[in-house]
Amino acid sequence: MIIDRAKKKETLYTAYGYIVEGIKAIYRWTYDGSGREEACLTSLYVTDADGKKVYTHHAFHNPIFMKHFDKNIDCFLWWVANDTPDIYNIEKTFHDVFIKNSCSFSYIINRRIQKEKQEKLERQRVAERRETENAIVSYCKENNLKLYKAFSKLYIMEFSDDKTEALFNNADARQLENYVNFIMENDTKEAKIIFSADTYNADIKAVYEAIKALKTEVIR
Repeated sequence: MIIDRAKKKETLYTAYGYIVEGIKAIYRWTYDGSGREEACLTSLYVTDADGKKVYTHHAFHNPIFMKHFDKNIDCFLWWVANDTPDIYNIEKTFHDVFIKNSCSFSYIINRRIQKEKQEKLERQRVAERRETENAIVSYCKENNLKLYKAFSKLYIMEFSDDKTEALFNNADARQLENYVNFIMENDTKEAKIIFSADTYNADIKAVYEAIKALKTEVIR
């Protein structure tokens, strides 16, 4: 039974554009003879950032225990924000999660949240990598460094022969790879590799810094 109840609601949680307020109370377990006391909520109010009501729950005789609230509220708000459920599903899910303390809901939502975070990090990583790759291209152009890309490999070349340079300029990735292999195997005078890096597993920012660290006499 409820033995102590606050008179005013207070803000309990904010996330994903929602504000959760509630009225706290103390619940004493009497049916099992233990008399133990547990923090709970007798009322809960969910509104959006504009103050529009999303869901209201009053449960004086069937309170929400704070341990269930703390464990599940973030997942519940994330679900509301991302799945935009109707009021029927909100009410049903709310009862299952906060009153019945269903374990499956938060487990599933947590997996979705983690997946979303991983996908966001991957998109950010790809965007940052693309930005650095573009910076490498711009830097080489500005400093007259002759940059070529064959699949995941980058090469900066020096040419003493215009015809050989033209071959590189008109080559596709496979042809570039063959030309580079030929140069490395035969130590030709017409072309020289002054920098190379395989960017497949490399830190692209470290590659960029290495290119910028090339001796100044290379840059003409």
